[in-house]
Order: sequence, then structure tokens, then C-alpha cells
Amino acid sequence: MPQYLAPGVYIEEVPGSKPVEGVGTATGAFVGIAEKGPIGEPTLITNFTQFVGTFGGFVAHGYLAYAVQHFFNEGGTRCYVVRTCHYGTITDRTSLSARAASLTLQDRATTPRNTLRIDALSAGSWGDGLGVLIEAATKDPSAKFKLTVLQRGVPAEPPYDELTPASAPGAINGTSAYIKVADLASTTSAPNNRPAASAVLLNGLAITALDRDLAVEVTAGTGGVFSLAVRQAGVVVDGPYPNLTMASVERKINGVSGCLSVQVAQADNPPAATTTPTPLRFFGLAGGWDGLSGVVLQDRGTPPVNTLAVSAWRDGVSIDIANATTDPANAFKITVKVGGNPVEEFDNLTIATVERDVNERSALIEVNDLGSATAAPGNRPAVTTTSVPVPGGLADADFLGAEPARNGLHAFDTVDDINIVAIPDRPGDRELILAAAAYCQNRGDCFLVADAPYGLSPQAALQFKQGTGDYAGNAFNSSYAALYYPWIQASDPLTGGTKPVPPSGAIVGTYSATDVARGVHKAPAGINEGYLNSAVGVERAVTKGEQELLNPEGINVIRSFPGAGIVVWGARTLSADAQWKYINVRRLLLFIEESIEQGTQWVVFEPNDRSLWAKVKRDVSSFLSVVWQGGALFGSTPQEAFFVKVDDENNPPEVRDLGRLMIDVGVAPVKPAEFVVFRIAQKIQGAKA
Repeated sequence: MPQYLAPGVYIEEVPGSKPVEGVGTATGAFVGIAEKGPIGEPTLITNFTQFVGTFGGFVAHGYLAYAVQHFFNEGGTRCYVVRTCHYGTITDRTSLSARAASLTLQDRATTPRNTLRIDALSAGSWGDGLGVLIEAATKDPSAKFKLTVLQRGVPAEPPYDELTPASAPGAINGTSAYIKVADLASTTSAPNNRPAASAVLLNGLAITALDRDLAVEVTAGTGGVFSLAVRQAGVVVDGPYPNLTMASVERKINGVSGCLSVQVAQADNPPAATTTPTPLRFFGLAGGWDGLSGVVLQDRGTPPVNTLAVSAWRDGVSIDIANATTDPANAFKITVKVGGNPVEEFDNLTIATVERDVNERSALIEVNDLGSATAAPGNRPAVTTTSVPVPGGLADADFLGAEPARNGLHAFDTVDDINIVAIPDRPGDRELILAAAAYCQNRGDCFLVADAPYGLSPQAALQFKQGTGDYAGNAFNSSYAALYYPWIQASDPLTGGTKPVPPSGAIVGTYSATDVARGVHKAPAGINEGYLNSAVGVERAVTKGEQELLNPEGINVIRSFPGAGIVVWGARTLSADAQWKYINVRRLLLFIEESIEQGTQWVVFEPNDRSLWAKVKRDVSSFLSVVWQGGALFGSTPQEAFFVKVDDENNPPEVRDLGRLMIDVGVAPVKPAEFVVFRIAQKIQGAKA
């Protein structure tokens, strides 16, 4: 208590009401497969450009990038993204099998020594598309060097100039969005401790490769005229470029060829004709791995050793290995099958190029060079006589994660601000849907948007939800999850066409946009809020009669209506309890519960008397009045819309003696007008209505 000992005027601040503020409801949360980026770490993303910068672009074998793009297309405001991979032990976050691509550069000594190590900034096969170009420095070419990061043969960022091995890490690390560098402290004296230059000198012409495993052949004419052609795996892949001179070669090659860049070092010394193609140098990173389990293939050496690891992004995949069609003596071919049927083929491969040629194009498999010591072409995988099964690379546990490791979905354990959860790279996985719905329920502050499998008939979709027929198991029954069917057709930047994708990304964006525009009490469905900007079609046109089979079971249908477009035409949870039938009711209660929990933390340890009861009732009632005024609660007066009870009846002495304060809150949430019925009758002339 304050003391008043001397006469005077005393000013005191009296605590007023402590308003309960509404929590956010519009933040998405995605777990999936990304091209690059941190693994097992929740990352806040506020636009798709930021996603691409952090996690890379679209990949043929994953839906995460599509889902995040659709989230923002639909009006989503922000989301958290977790990239996952395969873990040897799901409870140990350090047991992830993904690794970063790397490269060790050697110096210019007579007996070269290792001088720099280059690592991709994050794990994954994306790093196999990186390389570095080593050139003479601009100002001090005799003592320093210039390093340019290449991505698929194209400069990815401005070059780093005037470097020494000692200064390179400080200049590059933390600045580059692609690589990090380590000085290996070569004992060679400067300046020969610089990494060797990328260019190969053919007389007075310096030639730099922009891709792996390239060789150049020169045909010389008269009067200093020559032509160039580029081979890869024995096949001409660029050129020939005829009628070149030292005066024209840079103009005709640089910026035109995707394989070479050239620089004239001595204008009067053109390259001589080659009898065999001259190998070029390309400093490309290798060994990047997305963290899949798989099968290991052995080479053709004596004895055979491991040469190539192959993993699948889905179940039911097998491969055949054969000699290449064009150059069977030096290259090989991989045929990818699903269910025994050929689906993909990759021909004219070498071990030097297989990671890039397969991993950037395949939607089904990933390969990894294991570094066989056998000389080419004996390091090729042996020809197979029967198809080799390739196990699926990711398990349910890799997406769900584990609480001790805080990976997968459990990476969000430390993030309070997530509201709408989706796992787009595991569509139609019943066990994972059950586990993810339980995760949301245990948290009590988020909601799962689940995808049905691709290609289901309405009857099969019903079986999938009920756990019957081909999907025998536990039925879905959760008010913390909703199921959407069928898939949507969306634009595919990889092909320029369209592809079927799970709808969850677009649906999460619809939830988020509806929350912002109308409020969490509005059902995220209908011809306005439910319109899908991301969809250019639907996998299957569902009729009204078919939806009458699905809707009562809590399967939310995506339909196409003439004049209205492709819209979400369902707003039900997967709960069998009629009290929690509607998505907006469950999410409104989550909003109210979390808002009251966060807004009344000040009550803890306060004296449990009637004065405290009155303050709590006042603050909670004020919050609920705002919710009612926003249209979220039904009733023409606050008394009809909600009540807050805290008195002697629910707080008798025996309850207070246990240190408890009991507050009963009741609300009347608005329900969506799901069935709009107009009763129309003929009006008899002269009769009163």
C-alpha cells in the first residue's frame, strides 16, 4: 500500500480493463519436398518470390512449390514452410540423409594440392546444377582470381573478383545465395595456391566449358579459318560452328553457345585441328542428395564396386539399365517403370552427367553418383536382365516428424502462429492424415486441410473417407480436419502446359483470404470466397447427384459451374459429431479459445475473489461483444449470442481451495446457409398472403 506522510497532491495510476485481443487465424503451414533450403526448420514466407529464393522453384517430383504458389494466388497472406527429407532415425534430427553438393578445387602447383572447398548452401540434388568459373582477376590477374557461380551453365549472381584462397570465404560466405567456401590452406606458395583456371588453352584460344563432361573438336581450314564442335558422352551436342576466325570467334560463340565461352589470348595463333576431341574443364559441384532411401547399383569393374544410388519419390517404381542407344560402348540408358510399365527413359548417360540429366527431369527417381574409382566407361552401372525394384524414398514419419527432433510437422511445435496445415506432397495418405489431424487436435490451435488421392471415383472417395473397401482401416472422424475432392488442374511452369495437383494449397489460401476479408466465422466456400483462382480445370466433373453421396460424409467437393467457374462447394469437417459439422464453427471456436487463453494470462496468481471475477467477466464479455458485432455469433442482443458465468455457483470454497478459478463461457456461433430452400406457391387472386 502507498504511504502518505507529507502533505501534498499524489498521482496514482489505477489499473483499468485488460482487453482480450483476437489472435490471428490466417497463417498457413506447409510440410513438403522442396528443391533446396533449410531442412526441418519452419521458415516464414510472405510471398512466392521469397519462397523461390529460399526453397527453390518447381520440381517434377513434388507439389510443395505449387501449393505455396496457389496459397498466395488465392489471397493467402503468410505461411510457414518446412522442408523434409528422409531420416535414418526420425527422433534424431541429425540423422537426415540429405547432403549438400560439393567440389574441391586444386591449385596451380606442378603437383596440384587441394586449395578450396565449395559447398552448395543447402542440401539436395539442386546443388549438382551448380558450378564455378575460375578466371584471372580483373585488376591483379597475376596474383588473384575471379570466381563466378554458375547455375545450369548460366551466371547466377555477380562474380567475386580480386580473390585469394584466404580472402575467398570472407568475400563469398554470407553474401552468395548459392555456395559457401572454405580455404583448405594449401601449402603451395602464392600465387600458385590459387585454384586452377577453368579455361583450356588451344594455342591462342582459351575455351571454357559451361557444362560437365564436354570435349571440343577443331577442324582447321586455310587462312586461319576453323570450326568448333562440342561433344558430350561422344555425341555432338553443340555446333559445329563453321567459318570461325580469331576475329569473329568470340562474337559467334559467346552468348550463342550454351556449352562454351571463349576468349582470344593470342590473335595470331588460331587453334590447330584435333585428331580426337580435347576434354574441357568444368568445375561442377556433385554429390547433392535430397535424402531418400533407395537401391545401390554396382559398376562393371573387376571386382564391381558401388557406383550409383537410385531412389524413388513414390511406391511401385522399378528401373532397367541398358547400354546407350547412340554410344553403347561408353554411355548407358535408364528406363523407369511404374507397375511394370515404362514411364520415363533417360538415354546417353555417363556417370559424370547422370545426376544432372536425371534429377532435373525425372518426376519419379533421383540418382546419386557414389564416386566409383573404376575408370570410365567401366564405372557405368551394369546392365540389368530383370527390372530392379526401387523402394519409396520418404516415409510417413518423415512428414509427421517427432517431438524430440522437432522435424517434419513437429517442427511447428515452437511456432504458435500457425492456423491452417497442409501436407501437399503426401496426398491421399490415410495414416498420415489421421496422424496430422491428431496433431492439430492435440495442439488445439490449428486445422488440417487434407487431399483425397488422385483418380478416385465418387464411390472410391467415399470408401477412402469411411475406411472401407480398398481403403479398409480407421474412418476419418475429426473436427480438426477437412477433406477435399477431386484434384484441380493448374498451370505448370515446368512444361508450359497444365498438370493435376492436390487442391490443399489453393484451399489453405482460400481459408486465409476468407478470414481476412470476412472473418473466421465465414465458411470458406461458395461462388465468391470459394472461387479458385489457381484452377484451370478439375480432375473430374462431380455432379449434384454424386455430391449428394459425398457431402453428408464430410467430403468437400470442388465443382465447376457455368458462369461461376471452379469453386469450393463444401464446408464440412470430418467429424461425426453434428455439433462440429462445419469448418467455420470449429475454427471460430479455436479463435475464441486461443484469444481468451492469451488475453487472460494476467489472471494467474491474482487473488481469487469477487473483484477478480468481475474483471474477468468484464474483459471476456467485451471481447465476445466485439466478436458478436462482427457477425460471428447468432443473436439480436449480446445476451442471446453469449454468456460468461463466474460466481459462487461455479466457484464454491472447495474449488477455490484447489487454487482454481472456473469461468463458464457459452457462445452461439453462426452456421452456414448450406441448404437454401425457397418455398414457392401460387398466389390465388384476392387471397391474403
